Amino acid sequence: MARVEGEVLIQLNQGVTPDQLAAEYGNLQSGKLLSGPMNIYRFYFDENSNAQALLADLRSNPKVSLAQFNHIVKERCDEVNDPLYSAQWHLENTGEDGGTVDADIDIDLAWGLTTGGTTAMGDTIVVCVIEGGNLNHPDLQANAWRNNEEIPDNGIDDDENGYVDDYFGWNVANENDQGVFQGGHGTNVMGMIGATGGNEIGVIGANWDVKIMSVTGENLGNEASVIAAYNYPLVMRQRYDQSEGESGAFVVATNASWGIDFGDPDEVPLWSAFYDTLGTYGILNCGATSNQNINIDVTGDIPTAAPSDYMISVTATNNNDQRTFSAYGATTVDFGAPGEDVVTTAGNNGYTSTSGTSFASPLTAGVIALLYSAPCESFAEFVKNDPQAGADLVRQALFDGVDIVPNLVGETVTGGRINAFNSLLEIMNGCLDENVCIPPLAFESQLEDDTVYTVSWVDVSGNGATVRFKPQDSEDWIVVEGIEGTSLVLDTLSICTTYDFEIGSSCEEGGEVVYTSCLTISTLGCCVIPEAFTAESSLETEADVSWSTDFGIASYNLYYRVLGSDEWILFGNYPEENEATIDGLDSCTEYEFLVSPSCAEDQESGVTSEIRTKGCGACLDNAYCENFGEDSSEEFIDEVTIGDYTFETGNNGGYQLFEEFDIILGQGETYETVLTPGFDGQTFDEFFKIWIDLNQDGAFSNDEEMLSSDEGSSAPVEGEITIPEDALLGATRMRIAMKYVGFGIPDNVNACEEFTWGETEDYCITIADVTSVNENNGVVAFNVFPNPSGNTFNLDFNLTRAVSGENVVFRIFDISGKEVKALRVNEGLQQINVSELENGMYIYRLQTIDGKDLRSGKWVKTL
Repeated sequence: MARVEGEVLIQLNQGVTPDQLAAEYGNLQSGKLLSGPMNIYRFYFDENSNAQALLADLRSNPKVSLAQFNHIVKERCDEVNDPLYSAQWHLENTGEDGGTVDADIDIDLAWGLTTGGTTAMGDTIVVCVIEGGNLNHPDLQANAWRNNEEIPDNGIDDDENGYVDDYFGWNVANENDQGVFQGGHGTNVMGMIGATGGNEIGVIGANWDVKIMSVTGENLGNEASVIAAYNYPLVMRQRYDQSEGESGAFVVATNASWGIDFGDPDEVPLWSAFYDTLGTYGILNCGATSNQNINIDVTGDIPTAAPSDYMISVTATNNNDQRTFSAYGATTVDFGAPGEDVVTTAGNNGYTSTSGTSFASPLTAGVIALLYSAPCESFAEFVKNDPQAGADLVRQALFDGVDIVPNLVGETVTGGRINAFNSLLEIMNGCLDENVCIPPLAFESQLEDDTVYTVSWVDVSGNGATVRFKPQDSEDWIVVEGIEGTSLVLDTLSICTTYDFEIGSSCEEGGEVVYTSCLTISTLGCCVIPEAFTAESSLETEADVSWSTDFGIASYNLYYRVLGSDEWILFGNYPEENEATIDGLDSCTEYEFLVSPSCAEDQESGVTSEIRTKGCGACLDNAYCENFGEDSSEEFIDEVTIGDYTFETGNNGGYQLFEEFDIILGQGETYETVLTPGFDGQTFDEFFKIWIDLNQDGAFSNDEEMLSSDEGSSAPVEGEITIPEDALLGATRMRIAMKYVGFGIPDNVNACEEFTWGETEDYCITIADVTSVNENNGVVAFNVFPNPSGNTFNLDFNLTRAVSGENVVFRIFDISGKEVKALRVNEGLQQINVSELENGMYIYRLQTIDGKDLRSGKWVKTL
């Protein structure tokens, strides 16, 4: 460990004085008493002497109890160690998964100054979520707000705030705090605001530390419950201000990820006016606008079209800074915020990727809370003295700090997407006259060559910068002083080395330099595993793979194997290329690929990728559009019955593809169908549709809609589906979507859409030219095994007396309907040789010699 040169800490035995010990050594001087009860002193010695020998001698001295060097202690860094952070593009967008670099809210730069929690004057910042959520989630529980002046469950209003037993929050429906820690959608919402940062689990919210207050019961179906819900944070903020922080809660923002599509604000004047009252007490209110591509200036929306400066109306953007599925309005929607495919908390201890304005809005509420934590005492004092003016200032900082986004110009008030760092600088600019010495912020590094970096920063104070860096295994800093700009090129670095890097500034000439710590940069040249490796299959027997290369690596080895196999097969060594085509593969087979640098000691250590080759039929080969429910926690597809097939699927998180079910539907056949919704608690009206890709083109057209609900209902939907006689034979996909009706029957349930509540299930099915599927038809027992199989499989069957003794034929068809094998078979167990057939999926039919179907099914050859 790093130590202070020339200093040693010594615990003397009882009765020994520092001078007595120092007298025994010519190069030891006694110093300050550090602990009287433990008799510990700091001593000084000549660093030119042998320090290790001196320490060893001291430890063996009978006058000494313990001795050690005086080691250097550093503040622990606020390190982003949450494992799913890299998937949270909305916080830091690096361009992965087709995104646009920096199409994010720059929260990582803002965290260089504050990670939330309290104001500069020590007020604990609170955000109220008007919706229940699981604040016992491991990534949320540290940030759960509690009313510590209330004794839980004693039936008494202990703090005399007008609410009995509001320890965990408030439930408008129950008039207590029961159920406020429940709700799947709310759990997603709360993670966007304040999933705990730096705790080595899960994700991070906009704030690492913030208190989240849960108020629920707003969904009773009437406006009175909404006003009652908003009243709770209002009362608690009033009490906090009136008591100078002795009671209540310092609520700075609320969030509502719900509302009324096409609602007219003129019809709800009390609801709209409530936001003005909340703003008077310093509370900004975020609202998620409609998840429809509509202009709410024209159509209306509640609450996001409410005419109040204190209703912050938010639409959703994706990782390319595009508004996609959400509403707009040049006078009603204030700005955009990331809300598509964002990763956040879910369930009891899980995480999910979800989409909707429901998540853009709480992200904004989280940024508001972060702004209140700016390390600026004059701002915090201003907020305390005039809460409404403080809310006005924060609102304006939000507006002024947006990144202008072309597709939001003319569609939102600001024409931009929120930027936490820009808005935080707007707040901090007012602190520069306080003599606050703010070190450089927003450190960024760009690798220009294998050992050359350009580093840059933001200089808020305008005092210039000092840069210092060193290899991590060194104690000697390399210092560059007097930098007037905001960037520096480092071109003296060594290969394969990680450097500690710090940027500092001094607010007074000759004064102490204040550094930003915990920054690192690493040069290339190590034997490293490629960061990126992709594989895809466009043909039945080939896979195209590519990988990233690194400096100093001579070549890469490429391996492959059937998924689940133990042995890797070396396909080739590539000294210059970073892509290859692997041929000779089996169709419809799952493979694993591995690329490894040739310099690695373990040649089979590297990065892997998995694919399935083509040839499985349309269901798995085609790239179908997405269709899913963002939240299936309270409503989902529970059971599906089609003819003789029944599947109890339960909640699958909004979407699931079922490829393992053996579903065969016949051309020209009609099947009784029952679709049963499932609910976790309260029931809701749902709308169902079924599509089948009859022409196997990878899309669901309008004429491929097989069944649709007449109206929304919480009861099972019953009907029929008929397979057209001209439907293509073979494997294809069936899609079943269940969507929450809401305030009326949806105009349409599309085959390709993302909706808020409900679920979608896809099924791989096979269309065959059979008239009776899976009926006994004279078969007592029947089995084909193993399935899937290799070059042989077993056929075992017995017939009823009515057909016993007749000649029986076993026929095999490919997925196009072409017969590829036929043979006479007898009752009992027998082995079928299919070595001449290619790998893939087939349909079999057991028939009498005159063509009567006895049994049909699906069989897959894999090896």
